[in-house]
Amino acid sequence: MSRYLIGEHVYSYKGYNYCPEDDVEEDNVKRFHFVVTDGIHTHSRSVPLSPYSSLSEGQFQRWIDMGRPTREQMGGHQIEDHNHYWRKLFDEALDKILLGEEE
Repeated sequence: MSRYLIGEHVYSYKGYNYCPEDDVEEDNVKRFHFVVTDGIHTHSRSVPLSPYSSLSEGQFQRWIDMGRPTREQMGGHQIEDHNHYWRKLFDEALDKILLGEEE
């Protein structure tokens, strides 16, 4: 049984709306992290995050700012994988800035 009503969203950022959908079973709840763009519910645009995790607004915004990477690009679908990928992108950008100043 789903606990999400189509058309509602939790977070909005840069034209993307985070619309979690909970699949409620007798012994567990799985959360699917769907993203809606221009009112279109697209499963292919879901946040690659474990169905046993919750996504904060800041984490959703970072995922958008990172270019909406896939689970494969991030090396997994746990919060730690999101954080590691963010730090990697930050370090690469910082290296470019520092190397550009030294040239």
